This record gives sequence, structure tokens and C-alpha cells, in this order.
Amino acid sequence: MDQTAVIGSRVTLPCRVLDQKGPIQWTKDDFGLGAVRNLTGYERYAMIGSDEEGDFSLHIYPVELEDDGTYQCQASPTNDGQPALRSRFARLSVLVPPQKPKILQGDFLVTTEDRELVIECISVAGKPPAE
Repeated sequence: MDQTAVIGSRVTLPCRVLDQKGPIQWTKDDFGLGAVRNLTGYERYAMIGSDEEGDFSLHIYPVELEDDGTYQCQASPTNDGQPALRSRFARLSVLVPPQKPKILQGDFLVTTEDRELVIECISVAGKPPAE
């Protein structure tokens, strides 16, 4: 399930595995994040839920721009022949608010009553970019 999150917010990517026997891990852009719930080395990431409920959802907080990417929940194969399982890919798009708009003509504009005035402004650093 694709999701969108604003930088600094929190997001949870769901993953449920019924009758799970092998280790569960999440990947980001095809790179394995680890098969333990606290995801050592990724302090903002955690697999939440419980083994008993088959809930291995990935929780990210606070969301940063580098979290933008494609995620997948994977169950490894087991020695007793249970095959590997992979979820559909989930795209996380991270939004970044733009900086305050800046008027291009300067801080002060002079005009007269009943006269049209065109004001141009720009706002930068947003994702997606301002139009």
C-alpha cells in the first residue's frame, strides 16, 4: 500500500504474516533492514505489533527525506520447506513543505488606486516543487 508522509511526521507500513515460521524482514529499495523488531542500526525504524498476531508493520518516526523509497515485507524460507513470502512493494513518498514565499520585486511596492499590479513570488525547497 503506497503512502505519503510529511517530513517530521510518523508513518506505519502494514505487514501481516499468518502462520509465520521463518524470520521476517523489511527491505528499502531492495536493501535488507534486518530481521529483529528494533532494527538495530536504524533508530527511527521499528517493526511494531506482535508475533502472536502476525503483525510485523514497519513504523518510521520521525520521517526524513531519506526515507522516500520502495519498501517490502519479506518472510524467509524455513528448513521444513515453507517457501519465502514477499509482500507487494509499498512506495513511501516524503513531502517537504516549501520555504516561505519571497516577493521577487522587493520588500516594498508602490502603486496607485484603481491600477492593476502584478506581483511575482517564488517558494523553494519543497517536495514536490512549488508550481
